[in-house]
Amino acid sequence: MPGDGRLKTRRRSAMRRVLTGIAGLLAIAMPVDLAAQPQAPTLPTQVVIDIEGSPSLGPSDAPVTIVEFGDFQCPFCAQGARALRELQATQPGRIRWVFKHFPIGRTHPDAPLAHEAAIAAQEQGKFWEMHERLFQTRRLAYDDLLAHAREIGLDMDAFKTSLDTRRYRPRVRRDQIEGSRVEVFATPTYFVNGMRIMGARSAAEFRGLIDALTRVPDGQRGIAGGDAGPARAPR
Repeated sequence: MPGDGRLKTRRRSAMRRVLTGIAGLLAIAMPVDLAAQPQAPTLPTQVVIDIEGSPSLGPSDAPVTIVEFGDFQCPFCAQGARALRELQATQPGRIRWVFKHFPIGRTHPDAPLAHEAAIAAQEQGKFWEMHERLFQTRRLAYDDLLAHAREIGLDMDAFKTSLDTRRYRPRVRRDQIEGSRVEVFATPTYFVNGMRIMGARSAAEFRGLIDALTRVPDGQRGIAGGDAGPARAPR
């Protein structure tokens, strides 16, 4: 029937328009390889993060500050931690790595207490030793936390009391609130001189991003570099 032919033609035309729209959206969403771009990057608005009291590795005046919101039970955070340690070993002095606690208890039930254990270790000057053991072993049960504390030489009475009384739960919660404020929804989420990066990255990917940021012209250094990057504690 002639009417059936016209109907089929209209349906095919409508389907082509839908497919064209989807293709356009995919093109817009296509990720950009920052390392492959010869020009200086166009940087988004800075995200300023409160890092008061947060543990950090690297000089405070490093040209690049990486603030990580992480979860000790997240396998992708463990992957990212290995990349950042490699990056710091190969590029000494260029990077300051700041850690913020963001356990997602609904999917990682052992994570909240592990983060409290890390803060208890920080109070004894050994946050990064505990950080490394938690990610390397992936053992986060209460007895495992005590074993990690003994292994890195903590005062066990003080450490155990901190866990039993949940002394550092408010500190963890403070970081979670800060993460929510800057729209952290998953781990790991990084802020590299204020630019949001979601998901684990390899050391090579981080290097490409850092090289792009540090190639920004001198007139824009206040955005891309600065003394401690955009992640700065309030005065």
